[in-house]
Amino acid sequence: MNYIRRGGAKERNALSVIYSSYNYTSYLASLINNYNIPLAEVKDVVHDAIIIFRNNVKANKVKEDTNIHVYLTSIAKNILLNKTRRRKTEEIVDNNWEVYGSEDTTESYLTRKEMQEQISVLMQKIPETCRELLKLWQQNYSFREIASVLTIKNEHAARKKKYKCFQKLADYAKDFPELKQFLA
Repeated sequence: MNYIRRGGAKERNALSVIYSSYNYTSYLASLINNYNIPLAEVKDVVHDAIIIFRNNVKANKVKEDTNIHVYLTSIAKNILLNKTRRRKTEEIVDNNWEVYGSEDTTESYLTRKEMQEQISVLMQKIPETCRELLKLWQQNYSFREIASVLTIKNEHAARKKKYKCFQKLADYAKDFPELKQFLA
């Protein structure tokens, strides 16, 4: 880990050793089977895990006696769980927050479509940062991730901003009482 902290050629060599010794064959196969994710995406996850590990080592967030394989495995699992959670959310919610049910009737579909149009109108009234924040939140991004993406000070500030954005949306929704239940 000292080589990684120092940087340069020794860092590259240390990362190369970690990358090659990370038991790809059995580990990648288990990820593919357990999470039903294509090989290319799994390789990206492993690569991202190594990058996160490197950044954490440089930030002195990793203890010297840490088992690197276990550390990388836990990072990779967290990345995969977040991707799986987002993928499931994206299957349910599209860009316009449209939700499809398995038992749609024509009437419920039209009612939902009208509400979506009203929500779209409301969303255009709030600031762009609020729209972005609410979309990321709807896609199950953590407040820490939202803060990072939108360059907000920290996760607490992101949570507070989400609350204020919802308040703005609720204020505009006064003209649409049937939407109140969705914004509460």
